Amino acid sequence: MRFAAPMIFATVIASGMGAVQAAWGQVSGDERQALIAFYQSTGGDDWHHNQGWLGEPGTECEWQNVFCHQGHVAIINLPGNNLTGNLPAALADLEYLEYLNLNGNSLAGSLPEGLAELDELSLLGLQGSDFGGEILSTITSMDALVSLDLGHNPLGGTLDPGLFELENLRRLWLNGTQLSGGFPPELFQATDLLGLWLHDNALESDLPADFGNLESLQYLYLGNNNLTGEIPAVLTDLPLLELDLGGNSLVG
Repeated sequence: MRFAAPMIFATVIASGMGAVQAAWGQVSGDERQALIAFYQSTGGDDWHHNQGWLGEPGTECEWQNVFCHQGHVAIINLPGNNLTGNLPAALADLEYLEYLNLNGNSLAGSLPEGLAELDELSLLGLQGSDFGGEILSTITSMDALVSLDLGHNPLGGTLDPGLFELENLRRLWLNGTQLSGGFPPELFQATDLLGLWLHDNALESDLPADFGNLESLQYLYLGNNNLTGEIPAVLTDLPLLELDLGGNSLVG
C-alpha cells in the first residue's frame, strides 16, 4: 500500500503552525512589500483563497494562510490555491520565513537565488508545478531545509548529489520528476534521512546494499522505476514503516 506522501507533508506543516503564535502587529515594510510582490507575481487576484491580502499596513498577519511569529512572517501555506507565474526575488526579504508550502499549484521559472540565504527556511513545498532541474542549483545551497517536496515537477536528469549533502534534510520528495540513472554515493551518507520518495521515475540500477547505511529511514518509495536485481536483505534491518518497491524487476 502506498502511503499518501502529501499527508506527511501536511502533518509537518500542521505541527509547525502549532508552534507559531499569532502576531497581529505590523510586520516590517520590507516584509509587507515581499508579500505584495509574491501576490502580484503569482496571480493573486485569481487565487482560490485570498481573503485579506493587500489589506492595510498592520493587517499582514491576518492575510489568509500567512502566519507570523514575533512580528515576522514565519509561514506561508497556500497549497492547491491556483498560484501561477514565478516566485519574485523579493521573497528573499522574508528573512524569518520558516515554512513555504506551495504544493499543488502551477508555478514555473527559476527560484530567487536569495532563498538560499533564508537561514530559517526548513520546509519548502513546490510539488506539482513546472519547475525544471535548474532550480536545484539554488536548492542545494539551502542548508536549513528539513523537508523538501519537489514531486511532479519536470526536473529531469539524474539525482543531484548536492541534495544529500544538505545536513539538516530529513524528508525528500522527488517522485514523478522524470529522473533517470542510478543512486549517487552521497545518498548513502545521509544517515539522518527519515523519508525518501523516488517513485514514478525512470531510475535504472540495482538496489545497493549501501541502503543499509540509512539507519534512520522510515519511508522508502522506489516503486515504478526500472530497478533490477535482488532486494538486499539489509532493508529488513532498517526502521521502515512504509516500503514501496512495486513496479520494478526486483527479486527476493
